[in-house]
Amino acid sequence: MRSNRTRRRWCRSAAVLALSFAISTRSLALDLGSENLAQEGTLARQQWLKTWDNAKMYGAERVADRDRKLYLPDGLRAGNYLVFPTIGATVLFDDNIYATNRNRASDVRYELVPVVRAKSQLPRHVLDFAVGAKLARHARNSELDTNDAFFSADGALHFDHAHTLAVSVLSALNHEDRIAPEAPRNAIEKTGVFHNRAVVGLKRDAGRMYAGFSTSAERWDFQDVKARDGSTIDQDHRDTQILSAQTLLGYRASPGFELQTKLRALRQTNAGNPLVDFTATGYEAVAGLAAEINPLLRWRLLGGYGIRDYDAAKLGTAGHSLLEAEVQWLPSQLSTITLTARRAYAEGISGDGAGGRIDNEFKARLDYEVLRNLVFTFGGEYRESEFFGEDRRDRVTTGRAGIDYYHTKNWLFSLGYEHQTQRSNVDEDNLTRNRVWLSTKLRF
Repeated sequence: MRSNRTRRRWCRSAAVLALSFAISTRSLALDLGSENLAQEGTLARQQWLKTWDNAKMYGAERVADRDRKLYLPDGLRAGNYLVFPTIGATVLFDDNIYATNRNRASDVRYELVPVVRAKSQLPRHVLDFAVGAKLARHARNSELDTNDAFFSADGALHFDHAHTLAVSVLSALNHEDRIAPEAPRNAIEKTGVFHNRAVVGLKRDAGRMYAGFSTSAERWDFQDVKARDGSTIDQDHRDTQILSAQTLLGYRASPGFELQTKLRALRQTNAGNPLVDFTATGYEAVAGLAAEINPLLRWRLLGGYGIRDYDAAKLGTAGHSLLEAEVQWLPSQLSTITLTARRAYAEGISGDGAGGRIDNEFKARLDYEVLRNLVFTFGGEYRESEFFGEDRRDRVTTGRAGIDYYHTKNWLFSLGYEHQTQRSNVDEDNLTRNRVWLSTKLRF
């Protein structure tokens, strides 16, 4: 009897895996990317990770995971929710506020960031909310002043021990950084972007095997801005919508090794301008191995290939190799080193005629805990970008250093510095920028 039940259980698991794979391969397009489902883990997965959690008792934990309950807010009880109101204030000095090569200008920016997060305390399921804003004002250049806002909701419905349905919704008004690769060079304002995203995903765990399927709809609506000569820059040609579907298949060969395959389908819709239409279909897949050599060293390496097939005949089809790699090392109880490498497509239509790009990124980060309430962070990043539809290549090098001081449960102080250097085959895109900021956050 037990043998028959076991056989039926494995047959159902195999059916779920086969169905997820079939759905993904029949989709219009494939592309890789995070679906931003923070709550998609099943209860079975959480139990499987218990070995790693037990290792934390012996110091095998990241600096970010170390216990700081004495310096974290308690929240406000509201039924089955804990509400965490925060208000942050930042003073930032930028020596190149327009991100230009010539006629550089510096200024001081003041930011006020109120945020309210509601975290559910339900016995089994999850439904969290957050709403916030960022008000930025400049001491001299008021044309760069911005008002941002966002609302997000994340939920997880645990049907049983091995099935989880996750949902994520985001609606936000953001303003594009002037140094962003797609930002218009001749604008005197920051570009406002209405960003809306909805994601639904299903995760299934079956012993050593697991599978996940998710689908999403995402849209970016770019607002017109003023140019330096007083004219208006129409950015309707940058409005983009992406519909996608993703499948994740995995097999745990042992407690420390996982085989992973990721497939994703998307259809990018962009009317472009009268000369170029960047509507496209993509095909991508990566596979590889994630391993935990011991509790102090974890790494992940996935490689694959991707294609972008544009509807416009003159853009044709572009194919590129893809890479996702990460190494996390805990050299001591008080330090964490993280190294990442990534080669991937980046969506986005620029104001100068480029329709997306391929990025090669390398990042390094060191987190060091001097005291339980004093953490230093050092990081570096190198990104090389090749743009589609435009003969342009950018190389951006960034260095950062920061300090976080948890003064009490309610007060957090931060100090940071960032240096960026951008080199391009387009002369006007060669620039450097330095920023220094001091911020404080009041948390309840």
